[in-house]
Amino acid sequence: MLAAAPSFAAESVSATLTVTGKLSPGACNVSLDGGGSIDYGNIAAASLKKSDYTALNEQARALRVVCGSLTNAYVSVMDNRSASAIADAAMKQALGSDALTDTQVFGLGTTGGTTAANIGAYTIKLGRATTTDLSSTATQQAAVLTSGDKRTWTASTDAVAMTKGGATYYSAGGADTGSTPAQGKTFVFPVTVKAALNNTTDMPVSSKIALDGSATFTVSYN
Repeated sequence: MLAAAPSFAAESVSATLTVTGKLSPGACNVSLDGGGSIDYGNIAAASLKKSDYTALNEQARALRVVCGSLTNAYVSVMDNRSASAIADAAMKQALGSDALTDTQVFGLGTTGGTTAANIGAYTIKLGRATTTDLSSTATQQAAVLTSGDKRTWTASTDAVAMTKGGATYYSAGGADTGSTPAQGKTFVFPVTVKAALNNTTDMPVSSKIALDGSATFTVSYN
């Protein structure tokens, strides 16, 4: 589960993004470095822009899948705060790419009170995994593989922005057309989170605001 719990005060804002994983039955375990937490620390409310979105620094983690034998691993993600995602063109620019689709933009929750506002948005990028075999030999796979059905895969040598909804699967393998997922005993996927906060016109900061982004990674395997 990817959960973000930041807080805003008139003088400061703090944010924590927590990630855990869920597995289908079997002999694999999943974890995220740093205890699954991304902490932006204290952010001065005065640093937020009045009319534009405020981009935060990228945060990097590793998603680790450890299995008892050689297997294929498939990663998907759900946004538990999807309704709060700000996904307009300006937000996509703040998140670093005009090419983002709405389904690649995750929500950071809403402020409380009678005039609730969306707090911001973030993206999750997944990079090329390093896998190990039964002899513990490590191999960095050439591409991130993406599929909607676990049968036909598209390869990218660059990190890919993950699509929420749980119906898109990501794995690791070769960069050639027609590549299929590589097997491994362990998989280490680089994960990068990029977040941006709403402007203070739409989201006045007169009291503490808790960022509440939450996403769930699911790792299935066979």
